[in-house]
Amino acid sequence: MLEPLTGVSSMAPFVRRRHFAGFTAIELAAAMGIVAILAVIAAPNLARFFDQYRVRHASESLKAAIYFARTEAIRRAGNVTLRKASSTQCPTTGPTDWSCGWIVFADTNANGVHDAGEELIQTSPPTSRVKVTIVIPNPSSYLKINRWGRFNETVNAFSFRLEPVKDGGNEAHMTLCVNSGGRLRTVHGAGGC
Repeated sequence: MLEPLTGVSSMAPFVRRRHFAGFTAIELAAAMGIVAILAVIAAPNLARFFDQYRVRHASESLKAAIYFARTEAIRRAGNVTLRKASSTQCPTTGPTDWSCGWIVFADTNANGVHDAGEELIQTSPPTSRVKVTIVIPNPSSYLKINRWGRFNETVNAFSFRLEPVKDGGNEAHMTLCVNSGGRLRTVHGAGGC
């Protein structure tokens, strides 16, 4: 006759073994190290991506303001002005610096200045970390638009240069070209019109 083994329970087949789930500290540290290395590699590209996004956003906002101002001038039979915004919170470096935003208003006395009683039609806030410069033969802080949707009589063509405040490389630069008929064209990179 066989004798039962000592120390072995007859319930052994029914005992469940515990399984531990999760990560060990070493596995977690290794994964975090890999993520940190990837973040260091990707950071410069992300900065360039955000610079390009900001410049593109400012360009689209300026295009919309130009189209809107021309439409309003035609609708109102002239005397609409697109002017750089001025604010004590946002100092600019001269008449060609439009980084503080821009306004569109009904310029009833055609002096290029938003006077009391003149309707403010649209405002655009300052651009976020984007320098906007108008390139025009006679530097001016405003553009008057006549009833045919054309710009100042003295202006044939002009452009706006948009670039990141912190230079993100030439691929982040953009030039918005406006011809004498008011047609807009965008040039990417460091090139001009």
